[in-house]
Amino acid sequence: MTQTLASSWWTLAWRRAGMRLTSAWHPRHVFLFAQPERLNDMEATVAAFGRWCARHEGAVCTVGLSSRWLLSSVADPALAPDAARMQAMQQWAHYLDLDEAVLASDWVLRQVRQGGVSVVSAAPRALIEGLRAQAALHAVQLQCVGPWWAHALQSCLPLLADAHAVAATGADQTLRLIEPGLVTCVQARRNVKGEAVLHRIWVEQGEGASDQLGAMTLRLPSPLPSLTGAGELAHMRADGIWDHAAMRPLLTGDDMTLQVAA
Repeated sequence: MTQTLASSWWTLAWRRAGMRLTSAWHPRHVFLFAQPERLNDMEATVAAFGRWCARHEGAVCTVGLSSRWLLSSVADPALAPDAARMQAMQQWAHYLDLDEAVLASDWVLRQVRQGGVSVVSAAPRALIEGLRAQAALHAVQLQCVGPWWAHALQSCLPLLADAHAVAATGADQTLRLIEPGLVTCVQARRNVKGEAVLHRIWVEQGEGASDQLGAMTLRLPSPLPSLTGAGELAHMRADGIWDHAAMRPLLTGDDMTLQVAA
């Protein structure tokens, strides 16, 4: 019995070490899809991620979250970071009928500065802590957990100010970030320097028309048999965790100019 346990331990250790070595140079990039029937079932989603971790013991990975899990807000550019955070919480409390104390205790807030404005996002604490716990259980290193579109948006912002955008200073331009059944709309304005500055972020149900006037689109690539093996594809469809080659450039923001359609 002891010899069997020792053998199993060494097998797992070698497996983890091999995966860590491989993914350190080529991290895994996965999208956590919030399936409508599981939206309020954090345990099911966390368990699904746990199964992914069990298949990738020791991996280094980045997790992109569906906008269904997120609250996002663009603050007034004149506000200091603390005031911007407070403004976002007050907006969510007012429009979504969420208590500020509950937001502070039950949600994880993240704030970044982009183009001179503060962008504040929040995700359920139960989800974030559950993902971290599953990662720790399987020696998976989480490089980043955040909106799937965060880095892509950073790369796309200059496109909203170039020749594809309306030339007039002050004109609003919209980037539509499309995932199954949901569109995250990001509105930017051109300042006097011709730069695109974030103005609003909101979410719409459905995918809408992809050719809306004045809008650019970036669509989340769904898993296809040509991108992965049949077994992996079955896991992705069952668990809602998309892990395929096309996710890397999207979640890292690389080569977005080739993927965005005007």
